[in-house]
Amino acid sequence: MILYADPVSPNCTKVLALLDYLKLPYQLHPLSIVKRETQSSDYLKINPNGLVPTLVDGEFRLWESNAILLHLVTKVGSDLFPQDSLGRADTMRWMFWQASHWAPALTTITFERLAPAAFPGYQTDEAAVTRAQRELSQLAPVLDAHLKGRDFVVGQSLTVADFALVASASKRDLVGIDLSGYANLSRYLERIESLAFRPQTAEVG
Repeated sequence: MILYADPVSPNCTKVLALLDYLKLPYQLHPLSIVKRETQSSDYLKINPNGLVPTLVDGEFRLWESNAILLHLVTKVGSDLFPQDSLGRADTMRWMFWQASHWAPALTTITFERLAPAAFPGYQTDEAAVTRAQRELSQLAPVLDAHLKGRDFVVGQSLTVADFALVASASKRDLVGIDLSGYANLSRYLERIESLAFRPQTAEVG
């Protein structure tokens, strides 16, 4: 398998973390978003969206990070994707919530705070940051309440939903996203990161 990814991207972070956790052999083909390497003609033949990550598994090319997560765990029959229908539905519910709500809010703040250093002349869209912070103030309590008395977002063990949710918040300290007011959520993020994620770095270029 070949993974085209920019390790700085939270969407790539979760796929890299899962590949490492499952100890699956793969070749990493790094691409820099900042250097616009995802827009090269060669890469656009692989993923016409010009986004990362993209997984090439034999003749099969797959983009969308959550789809890649689900492909990997079903490929090897991992218990990171529950076997029962209700457990699978619950896992997918949180993955869809992450992709539709949690990730967009966090990604907007992260991008706007890091972009000026990565792209000369870029000016932070403070209005976009304010909107995203407002959305996050509505989303974080939902996840925090759900995590009360729980170590994992679904059931009693780690699932791919945890990889998706935690990766979105992986740059929170770097960009000044303060989630310390949400005790359950803060403990959860630290727990899952210690179980399944490499230490984060501040590199953005």
